Amino acid sequence: MLVSVFVLILGFYLIVLAALYENLLAYEVAKISILKPFSNIIPEVALSLINMSVGYVISWITHFERWDYMSTHLIVEMSRLYIVEMFDFLIFVLINIEIVAEISIL
Repeated sequence: MLVSVFVLILGFYLIVLAALYENLLAYEVAKISILKPFSNIIPEVALSLINMSVGYVISWITHFERWDYMSTHLIVEMSRLYIVEMFDFLIFVLINIEIVAEISIL
């Protein structure tokens, strides 16, 4: 359980960092000549990879815990994935509020 919480916190931290420093990330990627045409989509790709990896790691940790019943395993895994998605949605809402209202929340 503690490892799951750590993975969730780390994933949310990386998502916030990638979202807040989106322009800097695109600028740094544009310095590499091969990746220059893709510099505008790299931040979105980074956010998608972080979201995908957090879900995969949470599923792996739940499988590793070896619950006695499959129903318990599914309930725990779905609950954790639901929490991940709700916090992810909250982060994106807060970031968009920051952009529109030009205030600092995060």
